[in-house]
Order: sequence, then structure tokens, then C-alpha cells
Amino acid sequence: MPENSLELFDKLTASWFEKTLGKPTPVQEEAWPAIAAGRHTLVSAPTGTGKTLSAFLVFIDKFLSELRAGSLKNELQLIYVSPLKSLAGDIRENLRRPLLGILEEERNAEGHSKGSLLKLNIDVRTGDTSQNERRSMLKKPPHILITTPESLYLLLTSKSGKKMLSTAKAIIIDELHALIDSKRGAHLMLSIARLDRLCERPLQRIGLSATIRPLDKAAEYLSPDPVTIVAPKMHKEIRLEITSPRPDAFFVQKNHVWYELAQKIFDLCQNCRSVIAFVDGRAYAEKLAYFVNQIAGDGFARTHHGSLSKEQRLKVELALRNGELRLLVATSSMELGIDVGEIDMVFQIGCPRSIASTLQRLGRAGHTRDVPA
Repeated sequence: MPENSLELFDKLTASWFEKTLGKPTPVQEEAWPAIAAGRHTLVSAPTGTGKTLSAFLVFIDKFLSELRAGSLKNELQLIYVSPLKSLAGDIRENLRRPLLGILEEERNAEGHSKGSLLKLNIDVRTGDTSQNERRSMLKKPPHILITTPESLYLLLTSKSGKKMLSTAKAIIIDELHALIDSKRGAHLMLSIARLDRLCERPLQRIGLSATIRPLDKAAEYLSPDPVTIVAPKMHKEIRLEITSPRPDAFFVQKNHVWYELAQKIFDLCQNCRSVIAFVDGRAYAEKLAYFVNQIAGDGFARTHHGSLSKEQRLKVELALRNGELRLLVATSSMELGIDVGEIDMVFQIGCPRSIASTLQRLGRAGHTRDVPA
């Protein structure tokens, strides 16, 4: 392993990373050599520490080299599986940043850009993907396919889908902790076993997870073959407060508690740019946002949950990422690793489902490097 892990990459890739993100995080320094060597790798670290880029940057750099050499075939190379449709779409947008950034480095270094990375095809296949888009990607396979467990299974049931998948060489499974020990996760691992057989070779498996224990059991779940575990000790400062609008009061007026709760949340938002409030139900999300907007004015709070259309969800995510939304009231749809930008504070309204899900939600605050939650 080189002393500087960025030495693994092309000079353009390393230059973009240093200018944009600075020094690699410990999880990136340990993950890159293992992934570059083609080993099955389990990456476990707190949110906001660069896990996703630790997986993708190796492949982006590899594709860049092959594109320049003219050896990259027009076929599927990498599959990324996300447990959420919204996270799948978010990943495609996040991949544009390194791609465009490296493209700019190419332009600056050579006085012009060959536009190599513009030829890198990335597609999303989820329940939101239109029929035209599905037909198009089957005719012209992407180099990187971003999908969900259910959509991957559906592709494996069709002749055209299996033909596209048969050239894959690696698979990234994000939010592994959300899938492990569940029927959905077991079904996904069966699909990956079918992929191994379809491709006539074991795919390189890369699992990404928030802090997960026990690591050896998670590694066994990821692959029956030996797995390199990357889980450096990384400390993140967290401040947790448990509060109530009026804990000693008995409310008899209809919706009185909602007015009290909305006022409390509005007051706490005053010194913050962007805040997420998690609730455990779509109806609760709409109700809380309604009462907050009664106090703060229309548009102060918006909602994010599975009943919203794809277009509405993307609009809300973009507003939050750009710092244009003061309060987002969300269900578990925002619990996982969607890029939410800089969040100052997270609220959990009501009793959480579990300690694990609460910690996952708390991780949305300070979801960037060296920022406390």
C-alpha cells in the first residue's frame, strides 16, 4: 500500500480530489487499496466519512484510464444497489461531481478536454424508471447501473435483462445494515448469487454500511468468500437532547399538542439554516408540517415520504441540499445516505423504532467531514 493512497489514482483524479476534498479520510485510505486489488470489501464507518466515494472513485478512475486507451467496452461493468429509490437517483447526481471535476482537471492540464468521461454511461433502473428509459438502457447498456433489490430481481427474470447484466464485474451494496437480517436482504443475496452464475465468475462485492456490529458476521453475509473489513475507528461528536413541549400538561383541546410541538420546533429552528424532523408515519409528517407552516408561514416546512411523486421528492431534496429549505419533516425515506447537504440539527418526533434507526437519523446532522452532529 502506498504511503499516500491517492497515488493509486491517475494524476487527474488525484488532483481533483485534493483540490475539492483535501486529504482522504481514514476509511478511504484503507478501502481504496483493497477495492483496487479486486477484493471483496466491507466498508463500515459513520455517515459523512466518504464511504460512497471510497467505493466509486476506484472504478471511475479505472474507467477513465480505459476510455483514454480506447479499451472500455460498451457494456455493463458495475452495479450499485440501493435499498431506496430516492437514494439510487441521488447517487447518479453525486457521481456527476467527480466526473465533471476530473473533466475540468483534464481541460486545465492539457489546455483542452478530450471529454473522455462524457462517454461514461450511467443509468438508474428503479420503479420510477419510464418504459422508454428501460428499453433504451437494454439497447445501449450503461457502464454503471444504479438500481434497487427489487429492480435487480426483475432484470434477472427477463432475457434482455440477463443479457445486459451478464457482463458485470463488480457490485456495490449500499446501506448494508438496512438489509442484513431481513427477508429483503436475503432475497438480494440470492439475486447476487444468480448474478455470479450468470456472469460465470464471482462478482467483486463491496458492502457499504454505517457503523455495524459484529463485523465478522456482516462480512459473512456479504460474501461466502474471504472479505477485507475496513472499519477504522472514527470519532464523531454528537449532542443528544430529549425534550417535550409541555411534559407536565394534560391536553384536552383538539390538536393542542400539535400546536405546542410545532411552536417548539419552530423556536429551535431559529438559529439554524436547515433542519430535519423525523416522524414515524406519512400522516404525522403532513400534520406536523401543516402546523409549523401555520406559525412560520407557507413554505417554511415541507415533507418527504414514500407517497410523494418522484418529481416532488427530487424537488424537496434539491431545495434541502442547496440550503433553501428551513425544515423538512420526513419519514424513513430520508433515513439512509441521501446527500442532504449541511444539516444543522435533527429532531426525532415521538418514540423511535429502535436505537439503531435513531442513530442513523442523527447521522443526517453534520453529514459532512469534520462537522459535529
